[in-house]
Amino acid sequence: MQLAQKTTLNSLNPPAIAIEHLWAGYDRHPVLEDITLEVNPLDFIALNGPNGGGKTTLIKVLLGLLQPMQGEVRILGRSAKQGRRYIGYVPQTVECDRDFPIRVWDVVRMGRLAKRALLHPYNRQDDRIVAECLQQVDLFDRRDRPFGTLSGGQRQRVYVARALATQPHILLLDEPTASVDDGGRTKIYHLLQQLNQSVTILTISHDLEEIAPYVKTIGYLNRRLFYDPKPIQDPILPSVPDANIQERTEP
Repeated sequence: MQLAQKTTLNSLNPPAIAIEHLWAGYDRHPVLEDITLEVNPLDFIALNGPNGGGKTTLIKVLLGLLQPMQGEVRILGRSAKQGRRYIGYVPQTVECDRDFPIRVWDVVRMGRLAKRALLHPYNRQDDRIVAECLQQVDLFDRRDRPFGTLSGGQRQRVYVARALATQPHILLLDEPTASVDDGGRTKIYHLLQQLNQSVTILTISHDLEEIAPYVKTIGYLNRRLFYDPKPIQDPILPSVPDANIQERTEP
């Protein structure tokens, strides 16, 4: 697997995500070093790497929450802060008060907040979109259930539905199957594969052997990015020459 090669930004037909020579980190200490990556429309990429290797830092940069030290990041040809409205973000399993009285429907409807003016009520279009998103994740029949009563896998599918309610061009997922049982992981992978027919997907994953049959390409991130854009043939990630790459703990 080769170190990712330089790409060229195309303002007329931009890639979904374009990263060029990105350096990013904290307190002047870089966690990401010289990252270059082009994510094209309808790509489905899984990134793997050790803890502290920069995966969380990369997500923060893509969401416009962390300013790069050097380099450029473009989302659909726009800056990260301008382009993040086109990203639906799915976090790792979120701990919540299982007794908090909020319905599945209301969790998904939170994805519509950014689409309306402050304090404006939800409307029929919002309800239609929420219903469609719940149907996509096969949880419409549980729309009135208390969120805290769902299984871990079902809660993650609700978070996917909430991200879909933003009507994104890109889904960005951070370990979406962490703390989810085997059956739940398989359902999430099948769901993502179906969604990839219309949405670009970039996911962080430690379950490479499980997710490999569903994704199109795999990358390895340990401060530097090793990525081969050719479709994967072997679900086992090739060995990566990282002997000279030291890990740094991320905040």
